[in-house]
Amino acid sequence: MAQELTGFHQDMTRRGHRPVTQVLKQAIVPASAKVAAHLNIHPGTPVLQIDRLRSVGGEPIVIVTTYLPSRLVPGLEHEDFSQQSLYELLEKRLGLVIARGRRTIGAVAANELEAQLLQIEKGFPLIALDSVSYLADGTPIEYYRALHRGDRSSFEVELIRRREQPGPGQALGGEDVGAAPH
Repeated sequence: MAQELTGFHQDMTRRGHRPVTQVLKQAIVPASAKVAAHLNIHPGTPVLQIDRLRSVGGEPIVIVTTYLPSRLVPGLEHEDFSQQSLYELLEKRLGLVIARGRRTIGAVAANELEAQLLQIEKGFPLIALDSVSYLADGTPIEYYRALHRGDRSSFEVELIRRREQPGPGQALGGEDVGAAPH
């Protein structure tokens, strides 16, 4: 699966929209076991948590909770993320360039708080996106969970077929030579 790795701010700006961000929480917190596993750190390690409500055209679209190892992002807890891209700031201020990421997409129902923030009914379908971003050396730099409104979000994914080279005793189709069809 190949997809350009961009942040919400950059993606919306490219599409001609002016994203608005409301920072709900921004603090150094101890990493939970789940966050620690995604960032390859020990539970309890300090991480910067940033909770944001992102809107386009006056309509809330997504709630994003981001975690970054605080030792890699010193001072970022004092930045104003309501007006700037996290990825741009990581690159320009700290020299941290995200090289790749892995995203998992699923569906969940909005809880009461999520429904209130996104101005939808409790139980409304949300698209949950869990993402881990890595530096070129493989260090996990960011884990986030984004909850997108199911009626206002879509994702485009480009798939690339990789053809395996035949090994000894295999035909081009990947089946063993002389094997009976299933």
